[in-house]
Amino acid sequence: MNSVRAEIEGNRIYIESAPSDKESCQEISGCRWDKQSRRWHSAISWSACKALRSVFGDRLEIGPVA
Repeated sequence: MNSVRAEIEGNRIYIESAPSDKESCQEISGCRWDKQSRRWHSAISWSACKALRSVFGDRLEIGPVA
């Protein structure tokens, strides 16, 4: 399975994932597709962090804080 990477940029969490993860990303409340960067993103919140871990489990890799 492919890994999924989440990283904070500005006031958003950006999620880099395979196209096959589209439906999984849509399960995360408030998660939206950014056409320009071609990545999913969500507001920074504890509930988003918990949802990311719940949906992706051990596949989730957390990036460094900028």
